[in-house]
Amino acid sequence: MKIILGVTGSVAAFKALELGRIFIKNQIDVIPVLTKNSLYFVGKDSFESLLKTECYIEMFSKNILQKEPIHLKILRDADAIVVAPCTANMIGKFANGIADDLLSTILLSTKVQVFIAPAMHEDLWDSEAVQENVKKLKKRGVIFIGPEKGELSDLKIGKGRMSEPEKIFKEVYEFLKLREKFKNKKLLLTFGRTEEDIDSVRVITNRSSGKMGKAIFDTAFKMGFEISVIKGKTDFEFDFKRLKEVRTSYEMFETIKNEFIEFKPDVFIMNAAVSDFIPHLKEKEKIKKDKEIEIFLNKNIDILKEISKYKENTIFVGFALEDKDIFENAKKKLIEKNLDIIVLNTPEALSSEFTKIWILNKKGEIKEFPLLSKKEASLKIFEEIINVL
Repeated sequence: MKIILGVTGSVAAFKALELGRIFIKNQIDVIPVLTKNSLYFVGKDSFESLLKTECYIEMFSKNILQKEPIHLKILRDADAIVVAPCTANMIGKFANGIADDLLSTILLSTKVQVFIAPAMHEDLWDSEAVQENVKKLKKRGVIFIGPEKGELSDLKIGKGRMSEPEKIFKEVYEFLKLREKFKNKKLLLTFGRTEEDIDSVRVITNRSSGKMGKAIFDTAFKMGFEISVIKGKTDFEFDFKRLKEVRTSYEMFETIKNEFIEFKPDVFIMNAAVSDFIPHLKEKEKIKKDKEIEIFLNKNIDILKEISKYKENTIFVGFALEDKDIFENAKKKLIEKNLDIIVLNTPEALSSEFTKIWILNKKGEIKEFPLLSKKEASLKIFEEIINVL
């Protein structure tokens, strides 16, 4: 395993040396990338001496025969990036797409998980601009560790102190262990909503945006899964090398069934919002509005229940959106659909960037989580999947 350790210009920069040593003692390779401002607090020689590896600072090499951009060379085979300490300046650059040095360029170029351990004065951390940038990055799946309340650079007590190296290591290490176990496993993921035709123009559908499914995809990609996606209608554009787009529940069912046979997934996450009902009849032409009509609905196929016939050793994860008797209904679905895990949420999650979830498993355990970004929630789901894989 290998991490990139980013160090920015903070009085807490010396703690990065200890953090790097902890990773190395646990057989994790470390590539230090320092900003020029960090050199006011720590030296390049200290990192190279203690971490026994080359330390990177400059964006451009003096070697004019350099075969590839240095940031791509550093990123190759990295499993995660940890920026500790991370200043408000670097948070702002990352959040707003500024790549004016080596570390910020690496952050904008990466597809692996990024961890940020902020370090700054409380007034700076609490500022509206910094909090807006933090919120942006959390939406994109960046994991923040800290800051903590404690003694700051001016000897006052406040929130802004960088988390201790041991705490940062533990959180990153838990992710790396997940990535190691999931790497090259096969995930079949569905998300988006289905549409059922009433006539040639109108449909029955729902308000699912697909954002939770996209968050699951992003996290799974960072964890090294081989992924196959089956997507219904969503509120955003999405493209991927192994993607099948569907519209109706019948198309969804047939495509999932075929993918189970061809792809043979280790994990199946059914996040798609399938219509519970379909019109009894579909009119071939647009229904005119000059008269009242009655639309008769039939109960739709339960895709997850039907697909469970192909389960074998695949881990099945389903979702339950409930607003009444939520735990009883979720438990019922867990059993009836032969699921290993069910993720319970409520209608407030629809189209939102955030969600409140509970995760239920076959053992009867219920884990409740606070309001999380959907990216954060997706990581919690994978942490539960590893327990049954």
